[in-house]
Amino acid sequence: MTEKNPLSSLHVSQQIDERAGQLFESAPCGYLFTSTTGRFLRVNQTFCEWLGYTSAELVGSCSLIDLVSRGSRIFFETHFFPVLNLQGTVEEINLTLQRKDGSRFPVLISATQHHDPEGRFLFNSLIILNFAVRKQYESELLEAKKRAESSDRAKSYFLSTISHEVLTPLNAIIGMSDLLETTNLTPHQSRLQSILSKSAVHLLQLFKNVLVVSKAGLGQLKVASNPFDLRELTHSVVNSFRFDSRNHGLELHVEIDNRLPETLVGDATLISQLLTNLVGNAVKFTDGGSVRTQLSVRELTPQEVVIEFSIADTGIGIPAEKLKKLFVPFSQASKDIHSRYGGSGLGLAICSSILEQLDSQMEVETEVGVGSRFSFELTLPRGETPPQPSPPPHKLPRINRGRVLLVEDNDTNAYLVSRYFRQWNVAFDIATDGKDAIEQVQEKEYDLILMDLRMPVMNGYDAAAHIRQLKAPRGSIPIIAFSASSSLTMSSRMREAQIDDFLLKPFAPGKLHAILLEYLPALLPKPEDMSRTRFSQLRQTFDEDPEELAAFAVILERELLTAATELDAAIAATNARTVGDLKHKLKTSMQLLGAGELMKRLGYITEDLKNQEPVEPQRQRQVVADLRELAHQLKNEKW
Repeated sequence: MTEKNPLSSLHVSQQIDERAGQLFESAPCGYLFTSTTGRFLRVNQTFCEWLGYTSAELVGSCSLIDLVSRGSRIFFETHFFPVLNLQGTVEEINLTLQRKDGSRFPVLISATQHHDPEGRFLFNSLIILNFAVRKQYESELLEAKKRAESSDRAKSYFLSTISHEVLTPLNAIIGMSDLLETTNLTPHQSRLQSILSKSAVHLLQLFKNVLVVSKAGLGQLKVASNPFDLRELTHSVVNSFRFDSRNHGLELHVEIDNRLPETLVGDATLISQLLTNLVGNAVKFTDGGSVRTQLSVRELTPQEVVIEFSIADTGIGIPAEKLKKLFVPFSQASKDIHSRYGGSGLGLAICSSILEQLDSQMEVETEVGVGSRFSFELTLPRGETPPQPSPPPHKLPRINRGRVLLVEDNDTNAYLVSRYFRQWNVAFDIATDGKDAIEQVQEKEYDLILMDLRMPVMNGYDAAAHIRQLKAPRGSIPIIAFSASSSLTMSSRMREAQIDDFLLKPFAPGKLHAILLEYLPALLPKPEDMSRTRFSQLRQTFDEDPEELAAFAVILERELLTAATELDAAIAATNARTVGDLKHKLKTSMQLLGAGELMKRLGYITEDLKNQEPVEPQRQRQVVADLRELAHQLKNEKW
């Protein structure tokens, strides 16, 4: 390659020298050249500004040792230059320099000797870093970090507070609406109740969307990992839009790949929010035609499945230039969208935030006047056993014993929960704050405490921590947090207070009932009822043959006692694999004994260990105790 302009090489060289000189003078660190004795040959402007001298005052008439503070001078004379002369280089030596006005500042000095080809000394080059400036930067960064953290804490506190203040009355509205539905209503009253219920659920969904956006912005959006039935979840979401779809003259279709496993592991709540927002948007923006929700299996292995979720509509479509605005919070494709269709502009922003947490992203295909298709892929682990769906409220099994202390300062919520307790034949008392709860626990015996976290006088955290200091059995009563808000900070505080579990308001009656079944001592039938309930399957298997039943009961008793001991040790050692193996071994026996609820709780413990989450001691003790109790009942059963 030949140079087109023979003068350009010289010109470039001059320009480089000029720029190099500018860099030398304005660099953020001190650059200087000294003689073998340390006398300055050249210094840059930055170094001069630090010290308050001009270049003329330093070069030729001053040496580096003249600027070193008295405390550093001995080290400088005995170590710095001797080491430099011996090794030819010195790396990052801490010294203190003195300015022209007498003030001092710390520096970090590195130096290198330079020689000509014959080995004769030429000069020393030094690079000096100003620790005072660096410390100022660090201090400013630390202060900025503190301001950001303080701002995040304030946002988190506001989020938690507003969640509680909004969800508490909303919980009452939804709960009272559910109770109204169980009464004898006239057709007109039934329509009013239906409108009330749908409006409350819509408001709840909107508020949940706002919470997701806020939590995502604070880095507080946590992904759970629990077994669930994706088929059931999908049909449930789509069915919730049947009423609206009829008003729009729409057909709703659901197509689910036959290869989809029955049980998957993941965050059912977040996936439900994804589908709810996407199907809801499709219904909202489609008048006539159809909305099709499709789940297709893309990859399937024994461990996991890759699923494509697709929601396609025959709606208005979206102009290409408007697509970028779709995923911006509180933004809609055009200004007339809100006036024509309503909405907050949050739905797709929510989906984007959730998918980011799930390591996925949204794909959009759309054509104006033809329709849109939104799709995404999720990789989900396969579950071991089908999750047990919560039965509807009117079919919930009765709870025969156990006393609950309900700690709730809101009269409406206390009334709502107490109505359910009466329906389910649960004995209970009510405390209005944490202090009242402690007094009642000391006076009476309870099997379970359902505790609101935000209360006057004493909050739920402090009350729980105080109860844990009481002597057994009062100090070991299971405590369930009962609150309208949730956050990572709350989870940490609940662990510190040794709270066993959490129930989020607004709650479905089935969830409250499941909590009671899990923690109250009515999980195992009384021995005299066993032949009619839990052992009925076992009796049928052996055709009521007393000899065979008695012989097999001995085998089962031994198996249960061994499993209880091994399970106790495995949970204590957080050995998820051993717990999973024991659960698998017990599966057939538990089916014969009708101990599905016990297996369900053991499954939850297995999942917690797999997710490296701590198992509450009370849950561990309860499962082990129930296995031993079951073995005891087998031993004493009259076959």
